Amino acid sequence: MKQRNIDWFNFLVVFLMVGIALFLIINFIPSRFLVLPDKGITKLYYADNISAAHQEIIHRFNEKYAGKIEVIPINLPFDRFTTNERKELLARSLRSQNSRIDIFAVDVIWVPRFARWAAPLAEYFTNGEMQGILKEALFTSGYNDSLVSIPLYIDIGLMYYRKDIIRQFPHGDIIESRIKQGVSWNELINWRDKYDPGHEFYVFQGDQYEGIVCQFTELYHSCGGELVTNHTLTLDTAPAERSLNFLVDLIYKYHIVPPGVVSMREGGSYNYAIENDIPFFRGWPGILQGASGYGADSVKVKELGFAPIPHFRGYPSTGVYGGWNLMISRHSTKKDAAAKFIKFALSRESQEILIKLGHYYPVNSAFYRDSTYLKQYPELGYYHTLLSMGTFRPWLENYTEISEILSFYLNKALKRELTPEAALKKAEQTISSKRVFIR
Repeated sequence: MKQRNIDWFNFLVVFLMVGIALFLIINFIPSRFLVLPDKGITKLYYADNISAAHQEIIHRFNEKYAGKIEVIPINLPFDRFTTNERKELLARSLRSQNSRIDIFAVDVIWVPRFARWAAPLAEYFTNGEMQGILKEALFTSGYNDSLVSIPLYIDIGLMYYRKDIIRQFPHGDIIESRIKQGVSWNELINWRDKYDPGHEFYVFQGDQYEGIVCQFTELYHSCGGELVTNHTLTLDTAPAERSLNFLVDLIYKYHIVPPGVVSMREGGSYNYAIENDIPFFRGWPGILQGASGYGADSVKVKELGFAPIPHFRGYPSTGVYGGWNLMISRHSTKKDAAAKFIKFALSRESQEILIKLGHYYPVNSAFYRDSTYLKQYPELGYYHTLLSMGTFRPWLENYTEISEILSFYLNKALKRELTPEAALKKAEQTISSKRVFIR
């Protein structure tokens, strides 16, 4: 009997000690040091440039689905990886057929290439949901009659101009009105000669990468050319020669573009234009997102307005469509949960976060017709007008290889290492040969 009492006493002591330990752990040890099992939580790995806007969308989604689904971002920031580097990193991962990445973002022009690694999405999205997407963005969502991606935000090539500089020109208000309507290249050159003779007046991106292909495509389409005929790229044409000759002339004949553009990409060209008070430069939406990166010149960034890309006389202005779409990996084992996140990213709540925190333009068409949004974001109406002037780059599966070859030879022409005619012929021959291209 005595032994039984001792056992009971020992049990009570142990019970109390365990209870006190648990109390101390729960109340005094910071929660970040507690490792608890993730029972029932589906973890989604999402690869993208994770801006503050992206992070806020992820945070709100994780709150909404707390204990059920958690999105874990894989950050591939624009300031550390070029678009080509991001493309190769994603392709390498997806090619291995592992399920480490569930959701990934692609430049709209990559959709044909990445379709082979993407899960078909038609079963997850209704016709009503798809009809709520801007038609310009919706075009980029499919390939070979299959829905393989969902647009997240949309871009279009445009021209930035410095309001404070334009105001110093005689009749600056009239000039700004013309700029917003879309000016011809002749007008731009005449303004430089009249109001700022001898100085650099315009900047574009001329390095051997996608940016120079976009500028060339805009000019090509602006003078009535079609880059693709019967699913084949055609470069040995009069519109192509006119476009490339003109880009070269902007540097060496008219002297309104600095020779240094031959090695400039987006960030470098923006910095150069802003620091040197150049009144016009080509760019993409969202420059205000990086305003803090311009240091003391961030004040100048706030003086920027945007307008259509200049056009050849007699032809309309046109800008190349850009933007980023979301895909679900074909090898993901969590497709249902991934589709829920993409639906959330397409919602009005998330799309407003994109424009409010990231200056990314939404693909949800409600933003461009709802008076509440138009009042809150007055630039949306004008941006919608620019979208109606857009053009697509060649929608071909091997476009990324084409772009590498074309950018190489376009850059050669800008450096005057080849004539524009020779550069275009060599580019077309190299693309047609289908041999491995080595720079």
